[in-house]
Amino acid sequence: MVHGDAVSIVPTLIGTAPATVDGTVVLEDERGNAFALLESFDENQKKKAIQKGRRGLKVGAGRSTDPFLNHDYSEFVGIGLKASEMNDTQKAHLRNLIKTYVYNLETEFADVWMADIDAGLDDTYFVWIGGTTPNDPIYYRVFNPDVWIEFNNESGLDHIHTIIRSPNGNDYGIFASNHGAKTLLEHYTLEDHHKISEALFDYGFLNLQDIENMEAH
Repeated sequence: MVHGDAVSIVPTLIGTAPATVDGTVVLEDERGNAFALLESFDENQKKKAIQKGRRGLKVGAGRSTDPFLNHDYSEFVGIGLKASEMNDTQKAHLRNLIKTYVYNLETEFADVWMADIDAGLDDTYFVWIGGTTPNDPIYYRVFNPDVWIEFNNESGLDHIHTIIRSPNGNDYGIFASNHGAKTLLEHYTLEDHHKISEALFDYGFLNLQDIENMEAH
């Protein structure tokens, strides 16, 4: 979703079945970076991070009674290991895991999103469900005030999917609702930062009266 200079990719679902395609392990970094984080924890931290329960997306792409598909994430506050209880090395692993998802955006937009995530990094919760060896089916989630990430093996290692959402109410382009242009045409003709469009595009726009006159003839 593009609105002015703001860009959003949430919600995003990334999945694969099978997990290996033509020798390439899909979502390998999303899995490997999570294990690097888990393996950096001491036993007391693992007791907080590793939870019991069914593996499966807890929010998914549209679990909500809100017509705008905003989910109430308050039920997840306090569950798991909080980043404020991690050391600097562990926080670096956590950031690396989050960046694996955030930088699916172009860098200049991802940098903006990551800055917001960093501002609330200490309030991030990490939860793990499942085995603790690389070949085990697993589920994990990262819950930060500005990003929600879930990873799940639906069926062993052959059906994996992830979801990225925004707990701050910006899912499905809501941040752009009822503001400014409603169509791409309006955006290009009305937004100030596109005043240079004539230098970038080999076409222009006719006003409504010109179009009506053309249709009349």
